[in-house]
Amino acid sequence: MSDITPSLNRFHGGKVFDTARKLNVPPEEIVDFSASINPLGPPPGLKEYLFERFERVVHYPEIGAGSLARAFEDRWGLAEGSVLVGNGSTSFIYLLPAALGPGPQRIAAPAFGEYENAGLLAGCPIEYVTPDTGPPWSYSASTLLETIRPGARTVWIANPANPTGQLIPKDLLLEMARRVEGSDRFIILDEAFIEFASEHSLVVEAPRFRNLMVLRSLTKMYALPGLRLGWMVAHPDRIRELGPRLEPWAVNVLAHEAGFYCLGQDAYVRETNALIERERKALLEEFETMDSVTAYPSAANYLLVRIERPDWDAPRLADTLALRKLLIRDCSSFRNVGGRFFRMAVRTRDQNRLLMDALKELL
Repeated sequence: MSDITPSLNRFHGGKVFDTARKLNVPPEEIVDFSASINPLGPPPGLKEYLFERFERVVHYPEIGAGSLARAFEDRWGLAEGSVLVGNGSTSFIYLLPAALGPGPQRIAAPAFGEYENAGLLAGCPIEYVTPDTGPPWSYSASTLLETIRPGARTVWIANPANPTGQLIPKDLLLEMARRVEGSDRFIILDEAFIEFASEHSLVVEAPRFRNLMVLRSLTKMYALPGLRLGWMVAHPDRIRELGPRLEPWAVNVLAHEAGFYCLGQDAYVRETNALIERERKALLEEFETMDSVTAYPSAANYLLVRIERPDWDAPRLADTLALRKLLIRDCSSFRNVGGRFFRMAVRTRDQNRLLMDALKELL
């Protein structure tokens, strides 16, 4: 463990508009592998569905988005009052450190940088958990169980992990939740990418535990990062405590309507997962033929890739590809990773071909 408290980290992928401005091209010409978004785009029919309801923007949104929360509860068979809906799951990432009270935040790194930022802004010391192996940086059961020992107020875990795509067994996460139950410690489980490995989700179990909060997002699977919609599952008592801390109109009218629409898109989700599984497998097989890079298996819709050539690093590669209107995520800002790794989204066959051809030419 380390008690080092770093400066605020605002490095993210998805900088399509910035890149388009720099290159003086329309944003639609940028192929974005840096943000791991469903390559099929939003669910079919959503655009028309929202247009039909556009006039509703003249009204204030529903305070608390309670009807959408109940729809999520019904969809997963959850207890009434166990879901809170917000302006993306990041809204909960910033809510929780301040709401749960002061104390060290323990982060299983590498991880999404906003866990760290949220803790720092709440005045919480940050501790980082060192992986047992790497790359691709996985944790043993004993190390993960050690993260919940006394001394930290909150433990942050992502499943699948970002940027590695590694999964933590569901049984182990449940054991961690049982061990912190009734203590002064909390587990925040970020399942932003779990719909690409949904059998590992703890959404159904979460309302049984008072010290576990599970975060979900509609950004990745439903390709809606611009609408901002996420939800949190926890014990109803915890939801009652946290709900009043959200701003009153946290979910805008169009995002609220999109949430209802997405709940009925099971066929689209199945089609997406079939595409991701097929294309991820094809990418891994192609990477195996290349000496200049190493790609690591993933349970998510992205791959972590190591650059083996000593004369290239991830920042240089990302900059070079951006000039070709191809964006990857330079992973040098992730703790424990370093400058030789990048993350790439799994996209359609034709889009993947563009990036793979560029990598073979450059490396």
